[in-house]
Amino acid sequence: MRPHQAVGFTLINSSAVTNITTSARIWHGTRPQASSASALPCINFYEVSNNRQNGIESQSFSINCRAVTADTAIVLANKVVDLFCGSSGTGIYGDAGTAGNPFSIARASLRNIGGLIPEPDSVCYNVPVDIMLVYGADAVT
Repeated sequence: MRPHQAVGFTLINSSAVTNITTSARIWHGTRPQASSASALPCINFYEVSNNRQNGIESQSFSINCRAVTADTAIVLANKVVDLFCGSSGTGIYGDAGTAGNPFSIARASLRNIGGLIPEPDSVCYNVPVDIMLVYGADAVT
């Protein structure tokens, strides 16, 4: 499993997240061009950076939580923060937050919450959440 697949797997298999948006509205990369208010709330995520040293990799992702209302975008972002920050700073290997995910991480850390961003063209609000996964290079298949 690749790191972006682990992020997607974790998001899609979180009932806290999919109770707000469906798994069909979680995309790796950019949102589809046809996205509209009827396709909200939604999440798109993408890799921001990757660093490899001494057999350990760290990869940062931006997870963009969008909704028609500011409140819903904030609630969705908070669910994402809760999902990925459970092992922050522990250094203990485990799964990425859900049973059945074979991607072993050493740490999931919150890097930044980008605040509430109005997107007038999309008629929605975006709350970007940046996370970092740290894992052994041999964890990637």
